Amino acid sequence: MTARAREGSVAELALRIAGALPTIEPLPRAVFDRHRYSDMDYTAIADELGITVAEVERAMADAMLHIMRCTNADDGS
Repeated sequence: MTARAREGSVAELALRIAGALPTIEPLPRAVFDRHRYSDMDYTAIADELGITVAEVERAMADAMLHIMRCTNADDGS
């Protein structure tokens, strides 16, 4: 794979991720945003949202699974 092809693949993946973010359910999205963009740890997220750390872990897993499914949608997976 050439460097140009890799750049195209990365750009396409970034677009797929950007398209997936608005479709994440509210709680997983809130957890994902706080962890990814505010660099909060799970305990801080749990405290802020009034949920348990286990619920934060589950919501983060749901968000990541959603993103993975959206980004692999056209790959036959």
